Amino acid sequence: MSVGSLVKYPGGYPLYEIEAGGILVMIVSVYLTRNAVLRAREIYADVRASTWDGQSGALSRVLASLPHSRGRWRAVISFHPNPEERFRTVYETHRLFRTGFWEAFGTGIAIGIALPIIHFILLLVPYMLASRNGGGFEALGSALIFAPLAVGVVGLGIWRATFAARARDKAPTSAGRAGLCLGLGIMLGTFLSFFITPTWMNFTKVFVYALPWNVLLLVVLFFFFRWIAAGASIWLDVATTGRSLRLIYTVGLMIASAVLVVWLAQFLRFSHASEFIREGGLTAFGSTLVLLALPAQFLNALLQPETLLALISLWAFPLAAWFWRGRARMATGSNWAFLDSSSQRQLWLRQEPLSPRIALTLGLQIGFVFCVLLLIVRVGLRVGVSEAIGQTDQFKLVFGSSQVVLALLLQVGLAAIVAGKVRRLRSLHGLFAACVGGCVMVLGMLDLNLLFGGTTDPFFIWQTFCFVVNGGALLALPITVGVSVVVGRACQTHRREDASGTPGFVSTNAPSPNSPAYQPIPLAQPPFTNYPVASYQTQDYQPPTVYAPPSQYTYMSPVSPFSAAAILPQKKSNRFLWVALSIVVGLLALLCAYSVFFYVTSSSPTKVITSTPTTTLNTYCTSLKKGDYQTAYNQFFWSIQSHLTEAEFASTYYPFAANGGLSDCIASNVIVEDQFANGVITFITGNGPRVIYDCRLIDPGDGWKIYGLTLRH
Repeated sequence: MSVGSLVKYPGGYPLYEIEAGGILVMIVSVYLTRNAVLRAREIYADVRASTWDGQSGALSRVLASLPHSRGRWRAVISFHPNPEERFRTVYETHRLFRTGFWEAFGTGIAIGIALPIIHFILLLVPYMLASRNGGGFEALGSALIFAPLAVGVVGLGIWRATFAARARDKAPTSAGRAGLCLGLGIMLGTFLSFFITPTWMNFTKVFVYALPWNVLLLVVLFFFFRWIAAGASIWLDVATTGRSLRLIYTVGLMIASAVLVVWLAQFLRFSHASEFIREGGLTAFGSTLVLLALPAQFLNALLQPETLLALISLWAFPLAAWFWRGRARMATGSNWAFLDSSSQRQLWLRQEPLSPRIALTLGLQIGFVFCVLLLIVRVGLRVGVSEAIGQTDQFKLVFGSSQVVLALLLQVGLAAIVAGKVRRLRSLHGLFAACVGGCVMVLGMLDLNLLFGGTTDPFFIWQTFCFVVNGGALLALPITVGVSVVVGRACQTHRREDASGTPGFVSTNAPSPNSPAYQPIPLAQPPFTNYPVASYQTQDYQPPTVYAPPSQYTYMSPVSPFSAAAILPQKKSNRFLWVALSIVVGLLALLCAYSVFFYVTSSSPTKVITSTPTTTLNTYCTSLKKGDYQTAYNQFFWSIQSHLTEAEFASTYYPFAANGGLSDCIASNVIVEDQFANGVITFITGNGPRVIYDCRLIDPGDGWKIYGLTLRH
């Protein structure tokens, strides 16, 4: 639409300065991306050639003789990488596998720019097909397009960075920051989108009114890519050949794409629904319906099968590596990690094993305890409550809701206990235990219901299962993350107190500084210890120092809800569990209070966006009665203005003068359907005849506009 405004159509609008700035940003982004690809290809070619050239070959001499780079910013726009980077990468090949934050940010900008446009196009598809069953298709379609793109670019980079970190006996620490960069890019790209003019009003709409959703987007993307890194770290231990690794990361990226598609589709539905509520779309139904609209949509999301599959995938994919735990011992000495055909073997640092048996056992036990408690309660109610009261709908509703609430609370507690008990992937073990316990609880609820004379049907079974299992998993997820962080930091503190070596390392029979260096260098050629001296080497770069064998040193990885724990035994402390639970519960309470306050206050009319279908039609009618054709013409959508000038529009209403003029104009029968609306305008002339038009309206983001008028015969 912005590009089209460069052409002078009759009645068109001029190109805004900020729109021109957005086009300029896109041009610069494409240019910088092209240059970055060229630089990356050249560096990869250097590393490949270094495997053939040898230790004292021509490539090393050429790189050492190249002139010094002229500046950091010139390197960004240059076609060729700076010589220092090329020289270091040949000998430190792990630099090829670093997570690209600018790549993630650029991917987010591209997604944010295209997302509103694709969403609007998909929104028109059901109307083009004359279908009324297309609700939510635009959200799912947009997610299907952009979620695999984000995972394919950023997620693949996370797998590569995790592989390099494991080869160097370190834990991946930049996955979460890549997710934050992707989220920030989506926010900026949405503001720069050509579909909506980036004015101050849209800045307020994107960065102020949508602040809760933007924060949620950043938080979810942060932990989502940490989850990808955790799964990659586990499955890399299982890969024994390059072919198996390729199969593993392909399946992992496909599963991650499916999970992100489900979450992004629900995110788009909720954000657009909240925007519709804020703009007054439900004011005619009362404040009670406004408060219950989003909770009702949340309950509907719990009933969707894709929500269940996404939650199961969160713990099923990483923990499934436990079934191939025998291969982890074989992969410890694999040689496929080298770029050349070296006979050396890459030694992986042995990590803590997974503990799905603990989660499964505790889940079954807590589920059985729930069934026993429910049986005792039902027997007590059968004895103490009369049959007349027990058969009322109100009693059944309260009792059924109480069962679900009790099951949810037990699932949350179960997940917290498991997260504090296991040593690796605490959050995912807790989520697995909550799902197992929820399944047992649902089975007990349904069986006891039939045992005590109740009835059931497929919808009731599915509804109960989704509310308990999906609801318990969603509530347990933030709790387990909080518990994992607190317990992990407590264990790290205990290790530091017990360790006597250098902070950050645990030394066991450490060799002296003069001991032989560890020889294999993964992902490249045999090690070169005598680097050629470059003209700039003494100023800017020092060759990497040798490091001791991994069997002698154990790197203490930074604490993460999804990262692997260290090898030393961990000390448990219930005090930290209670602190974690208190913090997370407090945060949830604050979030709920803020959400209620936000939607209560935003349901009232605002000064920024006051346009509704009714106000647009009333403005159109009032302007025509006053003869203000310019204001009436401004109520049209751009598609009408592009082929109908204001003068041509005014001439169509001159015949009213021959019938006594336009005495009245009435807007009625306004029906809103998401971003579209239908209405009726009745023109009454001075001589009495009436002319009726059926109107179609659309909300492109900056207010409701008329995009169709049909004369009713």
